[in-house]
Amino acid sequence: MKDDAPYVRRAAELLRSGAAMLSQACPACGTPLFKLGEQVLCARCNKPVIILKAGEDETRVIREQTLSNTEQTLLTKIGEVQSLIEKEQDPARIAQLTENLSSLLTALEKLRKVSG
Repeated sequence: MKDDAPYVRRAAELLRSGAAMLSQACPACGTPLFKLGEQVLCARCNKPVIILKAGEDETRVIREQTLSNTEQTLLTKIGEVQSLIEKEQDPARIAQLTENLSSLLTALEKLRKVSG
């Protein structure tokens, strides 16, 4: 029963935050899944779960999810670097950060071409 405490706590947190418990079970651990917004989560594994609709291609769905997650990560990092540039006073460090920002923007542009 002690092993269930973190799961029960997480499930309660999800329900309090407005998640709905689904009738489907996690394919990895078999516990009920929760839907919060558009995301389906396993409270025990503490991971998102993708539920495929009939006829959906698993590879395509995983590819789209991976590209979306990568885009979000790049956007977050671009924001972080931009914030560092704003605060930085050292010209050499600004140049380095600008190069990093340029690399991130190039990666984002390439990603959007692939997913476009």
